[in-house]
Amino acid sequence: IDFSTLADVVLNLRDGSCAKIPIYDFVTHKRQGYRDEHGDYDVVIVEGILVLTDSSLRKLFDFTIYVDTDPDLCLIRRLKRDCAERGRTADSVIEQYLSTVRPMALQYVAPSADYADYRYVEACGLDIVCKKIKSILDCKIAMR
Repeated sequence: IDFSTLADVVLNLRDGSCAKIPIYDFVTHKRQGYRDEHGDYDVVIVEGILVLTDSSLRKLFDFTIYVDTDPDLCLIRRLKRDCAERGRTADSVIEQYLSTVRPMALQYVAPSADYADYRYVEACGLDIVCKKIKSILDCKIAMR
């Protein structure tokens, strides 16, 4: 996991500089080049299951949210996505989930919730998460 490249992208986007964002191909498991992202953004949202596991990356965020999702739902989504979009078989997805995905999620992802400023259970609904983000942003804008 290339946290240093992600940190560079976040810093460049926050500063309004050009960011070279890697394009990853999940079928070949390789980078397929980069795309340039330009712009001066008021808000940069960084999403991913491992972003809270890296302490240097966490320091770049104004606030963090961890969304808990039921493991059964995670497996079902992974099965549907990997079979439809990545050409995998159900058996290969289940094997990978049991051998690496689930154990690594328990070891790394779940404990990273402790670093989040806010923690939500996905069942509470995305609208609650969005309202919380909006209220935080409104406060930060008012403080400028």
